[in-house]
Amino acid sequence: MYEPWYLEGISDLPITFLGDAKTVDLEYLKEGEQKENLCGPFAAAYILRALGFRQHGGNFVDQEYVAYLASTRVNMGEGRLYKYPLAETTSPAELGTSAAGMKHAIETISEGRLVALPVKTTDRSLGPLLDRERLEVLIRVFANIGDVQLIFNLNTKHLLEGPDLNRRLLALEGDINLSRLGLRRRDGVGHFVSCAGFVRAKKMFFIIRESYKKFGVQLQPFEAILEGLNRYDGREGGILAILPKGHEEALVEELQGFELSLWDNGSPF
Repeated sequence: MYEPWYLEGISDLPITFLGDAKTVDLEYLKEGEQKENLCGPFAAAYILRALGFRQHGGNFVDQEYVAYLASTRVNMGEGRLYKYPLAETTSPAELGTSAAGMKHAIETISEGRLVALPVKTTDRSLGPLLDRERLEVLIRVFANIGDVQLIFNLNTKHLLEGPDLNRRLLALEGDINLSRLGLRRRDGVGHFVSCAGFVRAKKMFFIIRESYKKFGVQLQPFEAILEGLNRYDGREGGILAILPKGHEEALVEELQGFELSLWDNGSPF
């Protein structure tokens, strides 16, 4: 069984990895630091390489190339600082990458051999689309599918940070008491992260690969991911489920009742 560095000493707990987590983790480590406003392309790049898509059109698949294909927006005057010319904006609300751009880049680089199926979790008019029961259904479906990689677009203000985060969370009994654990909520920003799988200890945790290496691969409580995907910041959020072409039909069948459409996080494509 795969025993990654970030779960050292807890191999006896029920852990569910998505796809070939070991290969994805290795590519994650190789990607280095995330460049500003490139969190979505950062996640897509290491996942694509792990799935065998390392080159496209003579270009190495890294976060900058994915950002170029995804029409990622950076600050005015900074587009020339990258290997490929990136779109620029004067509006802070437009910075980053759209869900549509992420889907386009993933499916273009894989030349249609991968599908990025969107699951919308927040609607600007209707509000949050997830509750505890529906998120539990998503976990069960994704765990059963197995051959899938997930990228979340969420608000980080609901996530936890602090020293020795993973160990402290796993030792937790009962409700989360941040002051007792020495943890705190993070600053809020729209963000893309990938999910490596799930840990069921006394509580349910998601295994999150953070694009900012100061956070590393971390556990986040069920409630933090639920609130993060629901966002509560006026933006829409969602999940991209990346899987081989032809396998999406079974997933769509399992996700009847969910909103399988792209979301608007404010960044244009």
